[in-house]
Amino acid sequence: MSLNGRSQAVLKLLAEDYKPYDPATTDENIAQKLADCFVEIIRRVAGLIEPTVLEKQRLQHAEVDLRNRFGAYLLSEENHTCPFPGCGRTLTISGAGKSVDSFNVALIDKKKHQRSKIYWCSAHDVTRYIR
Repeated sequence: MSLNGRSQAVLKLLAEDYKPYDPATTDENIAQKLADCFVEIIRRVAGLIEPTVLEKQRLQHAEVDLRNRFGAYLLSEENHTCPFPGCGRTLTISGAGKSVDSFNVALIDKKKHQRSKIYWCSAHDVTRYIR
């Protein structure tokens, strides 16, 4: 059953719950508002909508935190090389007597913190799970 087929009381409750996110929400337009919200979520997750500046900053801070907490383990797990099949690029760049780690880290499932981190070199958008 669609939202439009729900009782007026249900639509009113949904509209009241959604108003903090969109003050223009009413029981007459809540179905469309929620449909638009779900479409936007799907587009963002699929990468079809450019993240906002705040979202980019939040993601960058999260990646730095993951690199600081798990980077040494991730690097040693694959001998400082990208785990992407067939890649083998080094995850440490050396030059002028200095070495810098160069890889990305992401947390896939916050509930399964220990088994859901991934990492990859900058040439790839996919990689593998920590086992």
